[in-house]
Amino acid sequence: FTGYKDIQSSSVSVYVYNASVYFTNSEGTETRVPVSLAAVRINAMAQAEDGEPLNDHLLYYGVTPDDLPAIEKISAEVKDMAESMNKLRSAPVFEDNYSGPILFEGQAAMEVYAQKFLAGGTGLISTRKPVYSDTRAAMGLSQMMGESLDEKMDKKVVSENMTVKARPKLKKFGQTNLIGSYEIDAEGVLPPDEVMLVEKGILKTMLSDRVPTKKVGESNGHSRFVISGQGIQSSVGPGVIEIDYKNPVKSSELKKQLIEAAKEEGLDYAIIVKKITTTNSGIDQKFDPAAIASLVTSSDKNAPLTKPIYVYKVNLKDGSETLIRSSQIGGLSVNALKKTLGASSVKAVYNTMLTQSSGGMGGFFTIILGSVSGLMGMSGIPASIIAPDGIIINELELKKQIGRAHV
Repeated sequence: FTGYKDIQSSSVSVYVYNASVYFTNSEGTETRVPVSLAAVRINAMAQAEDGEPLNDHLLYYGVTPDDLPAIEKISAEVKDMAESMNKLRSAPVFEDNYSGPILFEGQAAMEVYAQKFLAGGTGLISTRKPVYSDTRAAMGLSQMMGESLDEKMDKKVVSENMTVKARPKLKKFGQTNLIGSYEIDAEGVLPPDEVMLVEKGILKTMLSDRVPTKKVGESNGHSRFVISGQGIQSSVGPGVIEIDYKNPVKSSELKKQLIEAAKEEGLDYAIIVKKITTTNSGIDQKFDPAAIASLVTSSDKNAPLTKPIYVYKVNLKDGSETLIRSSQIGGLSVNALKKTLGASSVKAVYNTMLTQSSGGMGGFFTIILGSVSGLMGMSGIPASIIAPDGIIINELELKKQIGRAHV
């Protein structure tokens, strides 16, 4: 960053985890499972011309350090990030209230899948709520854990064009090693090669461990190791998830679909989101009034996505894109994925660390824990998502960021 005087602070963090986890139970099962992860996180902070703090990040994951990209590739992407942040400094503030189709590209598309399909409590994670005799405690717990999808078993939950599978033993996709791959779970259960979660939009089952729920009676081998700076625990979560979309199109055609959909709605422009903040970004969100207000005041099932970083207004006449800042995406539930208008024919791999949260006050605590993890290390379940690298969702809102902070 030395060549970019407007980058006020930056950091590079390297994390390497290497452990063996021993497990034994009364059934006679004994396992010793290696747990290995390597990660690099790069952060940068600048200020817009009006004083608004701006943050961006890069994350790289591998099973071992050998999986991480070459230093030349990382350096080139750091340069691109610095140049993008310089453009963001002078980008206009979003003052409108947009409602219509939004195209999520690249990392942003993958975060939509991660945050809506794989978030604890509201996604495809099977979780049994504890029973409390105190009704107030039960109500508070219900708010924090969210509304589970298991009540919609064998019903349509997303577009009929979408199919979601768990493929926990898949080790590689293309040339990329999958950090979510595993042979045996944290409870000594051998997972099947494939678990059909959503078939043509219909919910078939959910990721589960040995704790049964009303709809999911047994484990399908998805008790996963949760890595943090304080050690290793276990929780229900994904390993390798593959998402397919029927009749996908090229990226250029996807943008045309976006423009046509915006014209049909009578809109003046369309929206493309290209990057979203992640929980392990290292960006301190605990004092971000937009992040806290949007998560605490929203219902769990409609919890908004985390703060977008790069958002573009698309000219409907010539397709040109204008970078904007200070925006936030409105509430988005899994059901919103019933309104997908199209997806890219290019499938990409997204290695990530997933923190199980459920929006509402649970989302608030995730902000706090995410901020702490940024100081103490990375935390979460190593997971890999294989999915279209672009998706259009209709009837979404983009509005001015709540409580836009200035320094």
